[in-house]
Amino acid sequence: MLREVGFWCEPTGARDSDSAAHESTPLKAQDSLAVARAAAEVDDRRGVEARPDPTKLVDHAWFMTHSGLVSMLEWYLVDGAFIESHELAYSYCRFPKCTVAKYKPSTMGACTLTDGVYCWPEGYWHYIRHHHVRPPQDFLDHVTSNYRRAILALKALSREHGEDVLFGWDPQTRGPAPLPSVTQAWILDNCTLRLPSDAKKTPPAETHSWDLLACSPSSCCAGATPSAACSLS
Repeated sequence: MLREVGFWCEPTGARDSDSAAHESTPLKAQDSLAVARAAAEVDDRRGVEARPDPTKLVDHAWFMTHSGLVSMLEWYLVDGAFIESHELAYSYCRFPKCTVAKYKPSTMGACTLTDGVYCWPEGYWHYIRHHHVRPPQDFLDHVTSNYRRAILALKALSREHGEDVLFGWDPQTRGPAPLPSVTQAWILDNCTLRLPSDAKKTPPAETHSWDLLACSPSSCCAGATPSAACSLS
């Protein structure tokens, strides 16, 4: 079973009317998708209350002092993963005053992505980039240990299939597989994902291990000069 990261509960004090307004941003369904899938998503929310609140995970100091790691995360979350599933409506930002998501709902995405171990929503990078939400340390450790392997895997797939192919995650083989052309076209038309040939960034260089040390806001990064361990990136 894939481990979830970046899936949220409702933020404290969120109003049902606000949630309903955000969730009513439907996408045009492709013919091969069943409408029942949207209903299944609603049924899947049984454990939502146990998920974290992103508004309580903001860490500006971590974001500002770990630029190398943040760059690695951007590539890994956006370009280095495979499509696990996709839905018929965009997600919405749990930060009520987020103008980015308000004026461009597509930035939150409609896909779930995976590396075969973890899965995360397409909009997870939005929370890190715009709201400085810090991922859990076990996920950061996983990304740094798997980063080079992910780069090599994507290069091998591009050599075999070309750079005009999006890859889904096949639960039967537990590996990537080219998406059907109709599904790929739908995702490219409606989501933030792009073909490898259209990618704007090459994978950034790995950061050194000492750049990944946890830096507590109550210690070196709060009201004091950051230590060498947390200032280098």
